[in-house]
Amino acid sequence: MNIKRKSLLHRTISLAILAILLYLFSVTFFSLFSKKSEIQQQYENNQFQLNKYSALVETLPQLEAKNKHLVVTQKNDVRYITSTNTSLAAAELQKKVQLLIQQLAAKLISLQVIKSDPEHGFQPITLKLQVRLTHAKLLNLLYQLENSKPSGFIYNLHIQQQRNYQKSDDILLDVRMEYTAFMVTPNER
Repeated sequence: MNIKRKSLLHRTISLAILAILLYLFSVTFFSLFSKKSEIQQQYENNQFQLNKYSALVETLPQLEAKNKHLVVTQKNDVRYITSTNTSLAAAELQKKVQLLIQQLAAKLISLQVIKSDPEHGFQPITLKLQVRLTHAKLLNLLYQLENSKPSGFIYNLHIQQQRNYQKSDDILLDVRMEYTAFMVTPNER
């Protein structure tokens, strides 16, 4: 088929090719333009992040000094058990309670450690104990437990007069209670 240069078919094909080329050029141009806009936005975001991190790095020495001060303060805080794990903390608390009961000349019936979950950065160490003692010794025991260091709290206090006890001046009491002291959880140190 022989197409003449100035024929209508030749002009139509040339216009179609030109339209296709213009379409491809415009798609490529708009694609590159949108990519440039996307890259520009990403660059601005990265610049913002860099400025933010630079400001944080400038405050790092003050934050490290403050953290060091808090760690030293926390280690010297006598309100909490200073053991490194819960088993040692429980043993330390048991020893403290047993010694206190011995000093009062009371009779320790049972002493158990109750497992508990950490709460807000603190690990409660709870002892469930049963003691036989007089009223005066009970008051002294409660006072000593609540006012000793590390700080502890008494929960679920149940007091019952011992049956078949004949002396009227010194009534023996069976006392059941839970005693809880706290340590800072190891991952918070």
